[in-house]
Amino acid sequence: MNDVEVQFKDIGNENFSIFWKSRNIGTVSLRHNKFHASTCYFSMNLSAYDVGFAPEFGEHLSAMAQKPLQIMLDSDEREKIRFLEAAGFRCKRKCYEAEVAAKDLVKEIPSDFLVRECHAGEPAYFACIQLLYRYYQDTHDEISPLTASLDEFSEKIPKTAYYMKKTGACKQAIFVDGNELAYCCAADINGFEDFAAAVVAKMFSQYSSIFFEADDCDPAAMKLLSMFQIDLKTSYNAYIRKN
Repeated sequence: MNDVEVQFKDIGNENFSIFWKSRNIGTVSLRHNKFHASTCYFSMNLSAYDVGFAPEFGEHLSAMAQKPLQIMLDSDEREKIRFLEAAGFRCKRKCYEAEVAAKDLVKEIPSDFLVRECHAGEPAYFACIQLLYRYYQDTHDEISPLTASLDEFSEKIPKTAYYMKKTGACKQAIFVDGNELAYCCAADINGFEDFAAAVVAKMFSQYSSIFFEADDCDPAAMKLLSMFQIDLKTSYNAYIRKN
């Protein structure tokens, strides 16, 4: 090995020891998700994140994966982020976590807005799942395309949803699991804030606080986030390198 060469040593189960300047500096692990089979996910645990060897690291990792690479990092992991950017990765999605109470609302709750509740096994719930599946496909296609079937996808979704219908079709839905607003979707983003506010009112009638995540590629979730006054200092970000 010379001063700039990076080597990956296979230690089994898609785990690799990383060598730089002839010394072992840690490991990289690859993993796959059948819901996003066209993407290779990885994690890294290195003792050195020198931008000098980052380009070669990125090239070698891409050659092994033969797919776009993705890693999730907290926005305050600045050393890793600088390293990955030097390795050819770009931030493609930011995810914000919010735990909020009624006092955090800046959106007025409509008093006459009707939302309906449905559960797994009911025709209305299936219509909501179909809407969410299409919406998730559309909003995540540029980050990590959805490759799961509708049936596979629906297995992972909470079994209760609130929804709104217009002219017979399900236009907006929010899936809930306890005090979590787990998934939002909308065929028409216009009016989504009023719908979401009505759902939030129902949730606050049951829980003192609610939790949700909002991806910046998801217009409905970001509308939900904008309804609250909260200090978002950090995010959980997806860094992607195209092969």
